[in-house]
Amino acid sequence: AIGGRIGGAAAANALDVTTTGSHIQASTTGNNNPVVIDNISVQDTTLVATTTGTTSNITAQQRGGGDLEVILAQTADGTITVNVDSADLTATEVTAGGTGNIDFNTTTAVGNINLGVVTADSSTVTISAFGASTISDANGENVNITATTLNIDDAGSVGAQDNMVNTDIATLNMSNIDGATFITEADDINLNAVDADGD
Repeated sequence: AIGGRIGGAAAANALDVTTTGSHIQASTTGNNNPVVIDNISVQDTTLVATTTGTTSNITAQQRGGGDLEVILAQTADGTITVNVDSADLTATEVTAGGTGNIDFNTTTAVGNINLGVVTADSSTVTISAFGASTISDANGENVNITATTLNIDDAGSVGAQDNMVNTDIATLNMSNIDGATFITEADDINLNAVDADGD
């Protein structure tokens, strides 16, 4: 949509994007023009979504049991929210520009979250992996998360002893972590609130 919304509340230039696809690509230009996608599929799905205007958020939901790989989600100035129900989420490259935050959630049943490069330079990244689900490094020794604040609200475990989650953040908040946590920070970090049952 050039200069228009994709999905979301009814408005001029809005499109209905409740989909059943295995590959979704969407982009908008102009200010206040979000991308909102609700994909219902048992198939594994890939997503590419970009916005270029201010306050142009990206919201994606995957339902039906298929895994979701976000190949690219990028805003110039907007928040990125990705929710996956009863399946895994892989965030290969996700960048929220301006004051935009990033929020990843897996819900209902076990859904692991695999982190590539996730960047919200001046803002907050929040990750919640349902129940016993894991949050893992999926890009080797490269930095997984760059942000001012990282919130991990729920997970079975974070990282692994031989493959830690790599961060470049100022403040870490953790709660409801059932197992072990392995994080490598690029420099100084403020452990603001940490509640982890594992090692």
